[in-house]
Amino acid sequence: MTQIQIAGGGPSALACAAMLAKDGIESHVHERAPVLSPRFTNSFQVLENWTGQTPFPEQLKAAGISSDFFCKPQHSFLAYDEKMRCAEFKSKKPYWHLIRRGREPDSLDSALLKSAQHFGAQVHFSSTLPYEQTDIFATGPSSIDGSAMETSFDADLGKDICAVILGNKIAPSGGYAYILSDGGRVTLGTAITADLPNLASYHRKATSLFAREFFLKESALEKGETKASYVNFFLPKTAQENEKLYIGEAAGFQDLSLGIGLRYCIRSGMLAAQSILHNVEFDPLWKNEFLEKFKTAALLRIALEAAGERGISHFLSSPPKKDFQQYLSSLYAPSMLKNSLASIAMGAKRNKKCKHGARCEWCLQR
Repeated sequence: MTQIQIAGGGPSALACAAMLAKDGIESHVHERAPVLSPRFTNSFQVLENWTGQTPFPEQLKAAGISSDFFCKPQHSFLAYDEKMRCAEFKSKKPYWHLIRRGREPDSLDSALLKSAQHFGAQVHFSSTLPYEQTDIFATGPSSIDGSAMETSFDADLGKDICAVILGNKIAPSGGYAYILSDGGRVTLGTAITADLPNLASYHRKATSLFAREFFLKESALEKGETKASYVNFFLPKTAQENEKLYIGEAAGFQDLSLGIGLRYCIRSGMLAAQSILHNVEFDPLWKNEFLEKFKTAALLRIALEAAGERGISHFLSSPPKKDFQQYLSSLYAPSMLKNSLASIAMGAKRNKKCKHGARCEWCLQR
């Protein structure tokens, strides 16, 4: 191929276009929205560091993609149950990097856009592609399996904060609420996988709890910008269809346990570029790197939902003594035992009324 047309202009698309253009492939990215990153406005997200040995910013740099964006390693965070009983978790290696999303110059999105354009990729805003002209789909989730609502605002909390609240009354079925702050900017969010029509209500409850715990002023919250988004939770059978590739959440590449899938999203774009540049099938590439991790995450998701309030309270009252980054890495590390347990659990929890289409291998019964 000498020219590639990519539908969607998020991180997976821009990473893919950057790698293709760097190696001389004419690449066109078509973003439906008139601007970059329409879902985020100076908001914080995280790039996790427990599913890979190398911190992801270093992987980007090694691939020649700009890592010149706000990217702050995190070594501790607070976890609360719904009664606001707290435990602190620490690690020597960062368990994730705090990053900025949106159109700010130091955001992840801006860095990926600059990389793609630097290598010669053409990025077209307010642009859509018909199916037959699309080579790679990076169009985001195709169905609603979970939802998140975030409010970002300016507030001086006196210190930088990273905290989560776990509990069905705050975020049902293994969801969570979170607050991320740095340098006077705050993102407060709620992520759920059940009772989706009541997302706004759960978000208000979480906001109220965080406001009391961290002395958030009502005036600051009122000036914040609130946006909602949704995610896919399914195990892909394939990311190819009619010689077209699917990347990011369009393919179903997501962390099935916690929904922290940005690393998978970007990496899938990089793997798609490799498949084109080296003229190899895409499916074996992503399956070799992702598939066992996806199955392990599905097992963890089923266990998390089964744990309920008692399990969460017990976990927080007796937190693991092991370094938390190492603890998460060991949880997510595939093994023969986990594969066997995952097969049993996934078989028992298979959704027989799946709406994801032919590319879905498994999705969780709701």
